Amino acid sequence: MRSILKTIKLAIAALSVCVIIAWLVGQILSDRYTFSQWLLWIPTPFAIAFALVGSIALLPKKPANRLGKTQLGCCISIPIAIVIYFALLEHHFLSGASNTHTSFKVIHFNTVTATDHELEHLNNYILAQNADLIVLTNPGNRRRYQALTESYEADGNAFVVRPFRIFSRHEILESRLIVANQGITVVLLRIDTSSMLGKPITLYAVDLPSEPKISRMQTAKKLRNMLKDANAPLPDIALGDFNMTRRGAALKTAFPNLVHAFDQAGTGYGATYPRKFPLFHIDHILLAQTLQAQTYQLINPQAGRHRMQIAEIRTKP
Repeated sequence: MRSILKTIKLAIAALSVCVIIAWLVGQILSDRYTFSQWLLWIPTPFAIAFALVGSIALLPKKPANRLGKTQLGCCISIPIAIVIYFALLEHHFLSGASNTHTSFKVIHFNTVTATDHELEHLNNYILAQNADLIVLTNPGNRRRYQALTESYEADGNAFVVRPFRIFSRHEILESRLIVANQGITVVLLRIDTSSMLGKPITLYAVDLPSEPKISRMQTAKKLRNMLKDANAPLPDIALGDFNMTRRGAALKTAFPNLVHAFDQAGTGYGATYPRKFPLFHIDHILLAQTLQAQTYQLINPQAGRHRMQIAEIRTKP
């Protein structure tokens, strides 16, 4: 019986070590390569769970000797190290919210799979936010947003540039599709935000492929080349459903000069998909160096498969 228990413990420990090594390789190689992007998508909570289980299985019976002390130290330090990384670097559990000044409030939400009943409630919630700009991905027909449309048509702009529905309190100086190829879509908006940010801004609304087998790095490189060919002005803000992880190399390759709003002002747990139990941060708001996020929130809208992004942005002092 003891030999069976020992074999089970060793098997659990071996499995835990394999998962932790795979997770660590994913963190180091990121999504630079197609094979490593699968490892990057191992959620850190899974690595923490396996580290704890493996540590319990490997706890020495006699920690007094040198080998036992080393083993005990590893069993304690590895889970703690992953938890620290998870709490402080991957997420911001110890960060506090910034004091908000006059700021440009942006909402982005991918409404895919949201029902008409869910969106009826969502219209009222979004209206209560009094946002300056709302960008909805995969919005469906106009009737789903009657309350939003009536409010923003009277005060500013409400229009569609597929696959986005856009509501703005500020004048839209330009709106055009600049990339639509191989599942990669980018819509350019020039918005007169002079009253709030001191100048008009250029915003890219981005929607990228969700197919898991597609290389994220190749998608990022294609996107950069397509934007160069489009000869469009550089963005002050890029937002949307990128289907790339926030700390991944692919996202930095796609927009190397932009900073994530979560890194500036995010607090707590930062993930957007799947909505009910989010594990991956794949919806993003990226900002140029001239802008500063005052707040960045991820809200469960009780609709669809994604969480909603809300950011308050001002000009960097």
